[in-house]
Amino acid sequence: MRQTLLYVRRTRGAHRALLCVIPYNADLAPATLPLDARQLLAAAVTAWVFGGVGSWNDIGFANTARRSGHDPLTDTLYRSVLAALVAVAVTD
Repeated sequence: MRQTLLYVRRTRGAHRALLCVIPYNADLAPATLPLDARQLLAAAVTAWVFGGVGSWNDIGFANTARRSGHDPLTDTLYRSVLAALVAVAVTD
């Protein structure tokens, strides 16, 4: 069941990005922003899971092996989302 819920959440996020639905702070995207940049922005905003109650950062691991796998994923996700936001910001 948990895997199904995770899949549904990811699918909704991908669907929002294709439709350019920015779930919050929609005013980040001016009306003149090209479609591909709007889609990238929607994906990046949807993928932002850092901060807030119950966020990605709130996960704790008693198992060191799991923790060592989680940290590189966190770094990759964080850098990827920031890179997407920068790419949108420099779109002309």
